[in-house]
Amino acid sequence: GIARRRSRLKAAPGTSVEEAKEMSQPDRKAALDRSNQMARRILGADKTVEDVVPADLLKGDFGKELKVAMEAMVEVLHMLCLGTLLLEEAKDKSTVGLHGFALDAEYVRSASDGTETTMPSAAVTSYVMKQLLDHFPDIPVLSDEDGELVSRDQKFANSVTNFFTSFQLLPDATPESVAEWSKHCNSYPDGVPPNRYWVFTPIDSVKEFRDAKQFCSTLCLMQDGEPVLSVMG
Repeated sequence: GIARRRSRLKAAPGTSVEEAKEMSQPDRKAALDRSNQMARRILGADKTVEDVVPADLLKGDFGKELKVAMEAMVEVLHMLCLGTLLLEEAKDKSTVGLHGFALDAEYVRSASDGTETTMPSAAVTSYVMKQLLDHFPDIPVLSDEDGELVSRDQKFANSVTNFFTSFQLLPDATPESVAEWSKHCNSYPDGVPPNRYWVFTPIDSVKEFRDAKQFCSTLCLMQDGEPVLSVMG
């Protein structure tokens, strides 16, 4: 899309500065529309976990956990790439990175500890927590995310839900279900550490994500005080 717009710019001598600026902008709405149409084809497109992970690992002590974690991480990367497009579309074009008044009002919130949470971060947290609840409901999760944020903010809950349903990520999601899934990220108990627990970071770091659209996500399973598997996207 960028290349096409640049070729239009070259083919139009005498274009004004404002027209040139507009033509040089990537057509993010078209990219989002295309992503929406292709969403189901993108998910799990060519390879499965069984295709890329040695069979002895999948048959080992943590095979089920590894399969679920890897499948979830593939979805996380897809969702965060879609999220950057949404945030780019909403931002003020005069700013750098993923910033701007319109973007912040819709897609950014301050957590209880004062840190920022973006809508894509809240969405991937809810998504991964749903997968862990579906498959391992008795294993708690340790995370720095504010699991109650979506419950406290109806508008933010609606934004996360619309993201899930618009791109067919979780077509049946509701603000209530999104809020319940999100709470699970703070299920790590006070007191004596549990024998097994997950450690999850949806976006590391939020600053790099917003300033440069760079990020990583991590999901790790701990047992007896040691990491037994971890996945990074």
